Amino acid sequence: MLPNDEYRKNILPYIQIKNNQARLKNLLTKLDSHDISFCEYVKLEYKFDDSCYAVAKNKYPSPEMQKSFTNYHNSTFDKNHPKLVAKYGLTEKKPTF
Repeated sequence: MLPNDEYRKNILPYIQIKNNQARLKNLLTKLDSHDISFCEYVKLEYKFDDSCYAVAKNKYPSPEMQKSFTNYHNSTFDKNHPKLVAKYGLTEKKPTF
């Protein structure tokens, strides 16, 4: 049994837009090849975003620095996210359709 078989069986049939269904199938297949479930991958994405948040919060802790905080968070995310998706053979576009 593959990590995403249950997801394919229980979720995929409810996606009505065929193009999105095909893209999700491809994503699940790619994740299966790395032995990771879709849910585990989403958790990794959240952990990654949280780490970018923590770095930005450490650098710009006060509310008055919100614009700098947001810019720093986004640049940190944009700079490092390609490394995360590449680890699973994905591109920036694949996991975020």
